[in-house]
Amino acid sequence: MRPVEFYAGLQAVYPGIDTSPRLAKVARTANKYASGARRILDIGCGDGTFAAELKCLLGASAAFGVEISQAAVDAANTRQVAAHVVDIDQSTLPFDDGYFELIYCGQVIEHLYDPDHLLDEIKRLLAPGGVAILDTPNLASLVNRFALLLGYQPFLTDVSLRYHVGKLRPMDSGGGGHIRVFTKRALEDLLMRHRFSVLEISGCAASEPAYGSYPLLWRFFDGIICRAASLSMILIATFRKGG
Repeated sequence: MRPVEFYAGLQAVYPGIDTSPRLAKVARTANKYASGARRILDIGCGDGTFAAELKCLLGASAAFGVEISQAAVDAANTRQVAAHVVDIDQSTLPFDDGYFELIYCGQVIEHLYDPDHLLDEIKRLLAPGGVAILDTPNLASLVNRFALLLGYQPFLTDVSLRYHVGKLRPMDSGGGGHIRVFTKRALEDLLMRHRFSVLEISGCAASEPAYGSYPLLWRFFDGIICRAASLSMILIATFRKGG
């Protein structure tokens, strides 16, 4: 199944799912580097929808997930994703060493106090030749650079757990809790310090809600900008052991 077909089917079955450029690009990347994966792990799996569909796309025999919410884990288990309640900031993941050919961690690392623990666990769990994909907001995106130039708080960063404040574009109440925000260089350097081999770091456009009141204008410029990973809104890193 091609990623385009995968996402057409995904949206048809789950109309409310985030079919953003980020997930579409993750699917293409997984298909490129891990099409023969037997066991996959989604760290921060939510309700398991993406893990279940990624399993189908890759032809994997089993999909696993970890999530901090019990309700999300219960939902994931109904989708044939073997999910566990885990606080990745503090706990060891309940799997054997070298168990997974593909590990995906989407929009998680920026919420963690201890991202090194997450990367240690990813390295422990990757099978020889296995691939990990991690995505996170880009602090140095062109939009953030422009916002900083004007004296505003960068997008996808927060100073409060309750409120989005100081942003160039007004946002709904409720902070995002991003405490570790990366540039492309910082992300690559950290992966290399953990002795990963970085296969690629690509850029990706933002998800639909980020476009606000000007979706066509934002989408046009974001689509151009994301061709340069260091300037894109989202960073997607693909890596394996052995750097």
